Amino acid sequence: MVEAVLAGLEKVKEAFVVADLKEPFVAYVRSTLAPAMGRFGRARAEGEDPSVSSLRPRLLEWLGKEGRDEAVLDYASSLARAYGEDPASIDPALASGALRLSALRGDLALFKEYRRRFEKAEVPADRGRYLAALGSFRRPEIVEAALAYSLEGPQRPQEVLTVARLLNDSPEHRPAVWAWVRKNFKTIAGRVPPNFTAYLTRFTGGCTTGPLEEARA
Repeated sequence: MVEAVLAGLEKVKEAFVVADLKEPFVAYVRSTLAPAMGRFGRARAEGEDPSVSSLRPRLLEWLGKEGRDEAVLDYASSLARAYGEDPASIDPALASGALRLSALRGDLALFKEYRRRFEKAEVPADRGRYLAALGSFRRPEIVEAALAYSLEGPQRPQEVLTVARLLNDSPEHRPAVWAWVRKNFKTIAGRVPPNFTAYLTRFTGGCTTGPLEEARA
């Protein structure tokens, strides 16, 4: 049931949540999902059903990102710090979400730290988690830095669009992402795997037709 609710909320967010509905949607997400979080708990319980364990990361991310639940964000930041000190010290199922949620309120210092950890990662899972975190910051100046780093950093061909895809999930960042794609189209097309190029027009998604016309041109 909770899985179905999350799927429904995603559709509602994409189709209906415009600027003047953001705050009501935040409150609705919290009131809708908080009971499930209270029932399941933030941490894995001994002997719990595997379906609960697999659902918890998404539930936490929804409450933290879309519900702006400060308690969840604080919890995620604590997990992210613990993961940075010792990856084995937290539930691995929560690691990726914790890093992304910690980035939502993160400053430039945290961005640089995650960038350093991405570049130094020897374990593929760590590399992927820190790269995803770089695409989860929300301060405009860091968004610009993250997009620039996608072409300036040591990203592999299949990693070049990771940050852009994650940022594009937030409507407020879509103009910046599309501007980056448009400005660097030839460079991006030369860096990503050939089959990725056809999907660049997906960055025009949204509720306005302007980017679509630019993409056609």
